[in-house]
Amino acid sequence: MSDYRQIKVLPENLANQIAAGEVIERPSSVVKELVENSIDAGATEITIEIQEGGKSLIRIRDNGKGITHDDLQLALAPHATSKIYTLDELESVASMGFRGEALASIASVSKLKIISKHQSLEDAWQINNQTREVTPAAHVTGTTIEVSELFYNTPARRKFLKKDNTEFLHISDLLKKYMLCYFGIAFRFIHNGKEVKDLLLAEDAQLKYNRVLDLYSRDFIENAIYIDKEVGDAHLWGWVASPRFNRARADMQSFYINGRIIKDKIVSHAIKNAYKDVMYGNRYPAFLLYLDMDYKEVDVNVHPAKSEVRFRNQKFIYDFLFGTVNKAITTSADIEVDKPTFRDDIQEESNSVNNPLNIGNMSLDISVEDEQEESESNTSLLDKYLNNQNTQENEIHISQKPKSSGLGQAICQIHGIYILSQVDEGVVLVDMHAAHERILYEEMKKTWHADADKFKQNLLVPLTCQLSSSIVATIDENIEVFEKLGFEISVVADDAILVRAVPIYVKNKDIQELISNVATELVSSGKTKSVDFYLNHILATVSCHAAVRANDKLSIPEMNHLLRQMETVENSGQCNHGRPTWVKLSFAQLDNFFLRGR
Repeated sequence: MSDYRQIKVLPENLANQIAAGEVIERPSSVVKELVENSIDAGATEITIEIQEGGKSLIRIRDNGKGITHDDLQLALAPHATSKIYTLDELESVASMGFRGEALASIASVSKLKIISKHQSLEDAWQINNQTREVTPAAHVTGTTIEVSELFYNTPARRKFLKKDNTEFLHISDLLKKYMLCYFGIAFRFIHNGKEVKDLLLAEDAQLKYNRVLDLYSRDFIENAIYIDKEVGDAHLWGWVASPRFNRARADMQSFYINGRIIKDKIVSHAIKNAYKDVMYGNRYPAFLLYLDMDYKEVDVNVHPAKSEVRFRNQKFIYDFLFGTVNKAITTSADIEVDKPTFRDDIQEESNSVNNPLNIGNMSLDISVEDEQEESESNTSLLDKYLNNQNTQENEIHISQKPKSSGLGQAICQIHGIYILSQVDEGVVLVDMHAAHERILYEEMKKTWHADADKFKQNLLVPLTCQLSSSIVATIDENIEVFEKLGFEISVVADDAILVRAVPIYVKNKDIQELISNVATELVSSGKTKSVDFYLNHILATVSCHAAVRANDKLSIPEMNHLLRQMETVENSGQCNHGRPTWVKLSFAQLDNFFLRGR
């Protein structure tokens, strides 16, 4: 049996080192705490100087309010802070720091010196963690904090630090986040005596734009949509990249709440879902967003590093972010069009009405073997829906020289897959299947939301589906979800269901697969997703199956009609799977390739 060990109160230094383990993980953690102190002090200029990736020296200098002689004596004490005094202040904290742990934690694992002059006093003072004595010093208004030999007294932790360049990159990435948020602060960053970044104040719109251009990338800012939306006390603003500008990693995603860099599942989920319809595969969107809101509505006292928050009204935050971002990227996807002038004496080729595939009214003649399996009722109802568009579009009269704005005028089909069109600035290539898939998808969504009741159809012969017992159990627990989607289902055995009605746009061959997919999603999401999510999943599958295919021949008028529809449909730049539907090659690009001038 091991020796009995008495319970003892830990020495202050050991307690501080344990606290430091939660807050100070590496040099960038020190920089974070000290820069946030400078921000809280009202600084408009902050200089960050490091050596050897911050291992040997971190020096932060600011022009903030400064610290008085008496406060310097308390600055290194644990749980000593000027940020909050009461519980009410904690529940609506506006400052970056508030725990009173940072300086004490840093001092417990390094050699630390503070030099400061308060704005209301003439003299400057200094203190270090070796002597803990306050002595006179020379300094302008503001504060300089030097941290040297980080983890010198905890060699095991120092051993886990990475190479100098790796630690430098961590600090550089961190500082970029502050630089992208605090436009009212001039930042200077120096590493091993070399200036890395020198940014002036950026308080007007153009200077903010220039700073984002400098720190994020030109590609991002040129493909970004600026948003500015207020609802009640919540104000969301910043930049979201168009779906075409996407990343292999989530390395261009910055979100700030009341000036605080945070990572939050509600935020991530809302923005991810806002892009869901238009983002390809496992790609990631890029964004730089700022949310300003009532401090009482967000709890920042969740994690020692203050990188996580809790919202008092999570649903509002989700809906606000999702709605604003989704609307922005949807609107940006619209293609700029100068509408053609119309004349009555020149008519498009009339044979488009009799063509087997008529894009104008979305009437489809799909000659595949699977269609023979459809019931007469199912086929006629599907045709009725797909034909329920404005057939007058076939009678449009256009001018002899329509403006080739937007996606231009079709020239030909290439390999039965692409449409080549001509615009004033060059040429456009359109993936006709991907484009038509998006058009059908958006039209079906619009029609379903307008009158969902009309989308339910009874099967002439009820369909029995054999499924796993777990899937059947999920269906039984979520019958109301399937009913809202247009299904009428009865559970007839532990591993079987009877389907009496389906959404009008679903083909017989897709029924079992779609029901199974929806049930699987319900299991994985735990009912957190809306009916619209499952509806969109079904419509995406149906529109993919119904869209024109490779080698379907289109006439020039049909191609042009497809282009015109793309110019008016939301999110037409991407298909339902997030792949691009069209690309424009400018004359400048073509001339550059062929080495010719114009």
